[in-house]
Amino acid sequence: MLTIAVAEEDHERIALLARAWEVDDTQAIHRLLEAFAGRSVLPEEDRSGSPDTVEADDQVQIHAIYMGVRVKGRFDPNTHAVTILDGVLAGRRFGSPSGAAIALVERINPLVAPNRNGWSFWRISDGGYSLRSLRHGGRE
Repeated sequence: MLTIAVAEEDHERIALLARAWEVDDTQAIHRLLEAFAGRSVLPEEDRSGSPDTVEADDQVQIHAIYMGVRVKGRFDPNTHAVTILDGVLAGRRFGSPSGAAIALVERINPLVAPNRNGWSFWRISDGGYSLRSLRHGGRE
């Protein structure tokens, strides 16, 4: 294996991604390079659970990782409501994925503009697809 030198701030970012993805630094770099090349960044074992098989009345387990903080939630496909299950907003229910994403960003990092598209902010925990994939009926 070859080694490369990276700036300290870049190493910190790689380490943050590795923690968020629960992989080591080398695997995080590999995922970034695969994403840049336009290939899937999910390991083979994480590609199961296609979101297009979700029943309309099933609650979907979702999560978001923002600034290294992983927050679990539950999405209702009928109403599009998101209930946050843990973290600083545990138990709060929002009428939309974006409302939940904005509230979460405001609480974790109040110094930034909190506007977020919740459909891309939240991930389906079973498979890692974006929540948007349920909206459009395909994998993303």
